[in-house]
Amino acid sequence: MLKGKTVLLAEDDPTMRMLVARMLKRELNCDNVLLFENGKQVLIALTSEYQYSPLHLILCDWEMPGATGDEILKFIKGDAKLRRVPFIMMTARSDADSLNKAIELEIDDYMVKPFSTNDLVGRIERLTLKGLL
Repeated sequence: MLKGKTVLLAEDDPTMRMLVARMLKRELNCDNVLLFENGKQVLIALTSEYQYSPLHLILCDWEMPGATGDEILKFIKGDAKLRRVPFIMMTARSDADSLNKAIELEIDDYMVKPFSTNDLVGRIERLTLKGLL
C-alpha cells in the first residue's frame, strides 16, 4: 500500500519508533521511512533537506522534546506544499480536550497509544480510500 511512498515518522520513544517503522515496512511495504526522535529535528528537516522531497504521510507523536506534535502540525498546515500531506497524531492522550484540540487543528487522524498493527493499517487504508494518500 505504501510501496514507493515516503513516510515521516516522529517519535521520541525508541521502542515505539522501531515498532511503528517495522509495521510500516512489513505490513504496508513502505521502503522509505524517515525517522526522527524529536520535534526540533522534524522542523529542521522540513525547512532544509526534505522541503523539496515529496512526503506522502506523517506519523507524529504529540509529546516530544524540541517541538510538540501540535507545533509541527501548525507548521505543516502553514506551508503551501506540506499542508495536504496526511497527518496522523500518535499519542497517549485520550481525553476529550486533546481530541477536540486535534480536530481544531484539522488533523487527518488520531491514534491513542498503544495501538495495534491492524489499527495503524486500517487508518492508513481509510486515508487511501478518502483519496488523501
